[in-house]
Amino acid sequence: MALKSIITYLMILMMCTQTIWDVVSSWIKYREGFLYVPQTGQIVTKPFAYWDEYHQKFIQPIDYLQCVTFALQTGVFFLLQCFWNYLCNRVAKRSFMSSWEFKFYIIWALGSVAMFPVLQWRYSGDELLSEIVPQLAYACEVLITAGLGIRSHFRFARLLKITKDKIGARLSYFRDMNVLLTIILFIYGSTLVLLCADGLTPNKVINSNKFAIDLLIANTNICSVFLWLAFISIFHPRRVEGNKENTSQLSTHDPEEEPSNPRVNKFIMNDTTKRYNNSTTPQPFSPTTEEPNSYYDDQRPYSPQGRQQHDW
Repeated sequence: MALKSIITYLMILMMCTQTIWDVVSSWIKYREGFLYVPQTGQIVTKPFAYWDEYHQKFIQPIDYLQCVTFALQTGVFFLLQCFWNYLCNRVAKRSFMSSWEFKFYIIWALGSVAMFPVLQWRYSGDELLSEIVPQLAYACEVLITAGLGIRSHFRFARLLKITKDKIGARLSYFRDMNVLLTIILFIYGSTLVLLCADGLTPNKVINSNKFAIDLLIANTNICSVFLWLAFISIFHPRRVEGNKENTSQLSTHDPEEEPSNPRVNKFIMNDTTKRYNNSTTPQPFSPTTEEPNSYYDDQRPYSPQGRQQHDW
């Protein structure tokens, strides 16, 4: 379960980095407040140029922190494809993808970790591009992952046609979760692409409309929550109460697998040997005890008359 543990640790690290970014950004936003524009009579969010110098020092560090979060999330997206292969090998004893494709996803995940900080460094001199370009790259990778989810769905459907009932029930759960995750990723990525692409245009039609921008941002936040719930349901599914077969239906752990702890194995072996010795205590030998006839013994009953007939 090394891959599952790695993804779990990455998810915990993502939650920590995303929480830090949200807290610091909200603190700066509410400390700076809003700005009144006399020419138009509008109240807008205070631009970065009007911020206090003390708050401006936090922007670059938290932008890099956000890029680290993007890198970890995209890494998890592509490691998820590797997890499908691990799951099918363990549950259905069949391959989900080729070895080169498995290695390609791992290389892509590692490349994404380096890409986002590089993009942030490259456009650090431009306030607008330093914020939009990393988010646009992240949105594109989200849409790519949604496309990979569609292909994974057809692979799951092919495996379900040739698997048994119990294994098929377990794979059906992960197939349905893949469908749900693909829909969430598609909506999430499309919303981010619209926001980022509009921010690069000179007129900024969507970003200048208060209702449109609030709707898209709210949609992005809701999709982010559903995305976390889908990840948790995939990597840590709830066990079904019932008999042994139902209990292990959704788990990726093989219930028939022997314990891997050496101490547990030694204890089980000693206890089994002790019970075997107690149940097979040797009985005292008795002259009347009949022993099984040998292959070479004469099976005819003993008769003195027959013995005398053969005496010469």
